[in-house]
Amino acid sequence: MQTYPYRAGQILASDDVVDGVHEYLPVLQATGTNPFLGSGSVQEGRWVRTLDGWITAWARIRFGTSGVSSGSGTYLITLPTPVSSVMTAGLVGLGNVVGEGSIRDELPVSAFRGVRASIQSLTAGPGGVGRVQLAQPASGAVTSASPWTWSTQDALAIVVDYIGVV
Repeated sequence: MQTYPYRAGQILASDDVVDGVHEYLPVLQATGTNPFLGSGSVQEGRWVRTLDGWITAWARIRFGTSGVSSGSGTYLITLPTPVSSVMTAGLVGLGNVVGEGSIRDELPVSAFRGVRASIQSLTAGPGGVGRVQLAQPASGAVTSASPWTWSTQDALAIVVDYIGVV
């Protein structure tokens, strides 16, 4: 079994990061019909890879000011790289919890922090990247209609750590 020299919450030094900070375009997908973010939307993400293969990624997605559609089904957010099969070895059902996030409803204003991000797929995202599914501990999966029907200026954000295939 491979051991890793990092502890939860440890701040990485520049010597721990392989090749700097990378940008990526996180995509919001759904298990039914994909949402349409509309005009004025925001999709931004960044990631780093450590010497031992761990990926830390940050993503923020905000619906635009017009022309939005919430789509249908459970929401999924793409990751910057494929996920190693080590992350799902021996699991039944939804994959490992790899991070957390927050979701925000613009009108009426409400927000939830502590949303779990779990591995949904190792390689099913566009170009073969992994995806995470968001869930609230009390009410379950974040979907096009739960905990609200998504519309203009609503937003999601995640921070995740996983073993990547780069």
